[in-house]
Amino acid sequence: MAETIEELLISFEQKLSIINDDFDILKKTAKNLTEKIKDGKKNNENMIEQFKKYEVVESDIIKLNVGGNLFSSLKSTLIKQIKNKNGELYPPNMFEALLKGFVKPKYYEKKTIFIDRNPKHFGYILDYLRMANTECEFELSPEVDQDELKKEAKFYNIE
Repeated sequence: MAETIEELLISFEQKLSIINDDFDILKKTAKNLTEKIKDGKKNNENMIEQFKKYEVVESDIIKLNVGGNLFSSLKSTLIKQIKNKNGELYPPNMFEALLKGFVKPKYYEKKTIFIDRNPKHFGYILDYLRMANTECEFELSPEVDQDELKKEAKFYNIE
């Protein structure tokens, strides 16, 4: 069965077309993988940048003993300048006075600053300071006694 040159040429062109199609698919797949790798690298770089904001040295971590309960927070959280809805800064809070040396703190064992207060609402105070002027909104659970919390906030000079 001798094939004519024309039949061989048609067969060759069909096979070449299949190879070209496969090659196009391979190129598209390689391009998609390259894009995914680039996106992944960019996401990793963004994540690293976000985590760099939280890099601290040990002296940046402040340990507080509030009524016998231990709390830890970043110094930057405790002395954060908080703005009201009009963009004006609230006056400095008690922590700024303690940590900037305006008031001498009472140190307790293990270099914790002792605050003679009931710790019941202190976690909410810290959460508020952590979230103030960020994209995260501070929300209280309904079971929190807001009058008690306001009294505590007032003690710490937090609006």
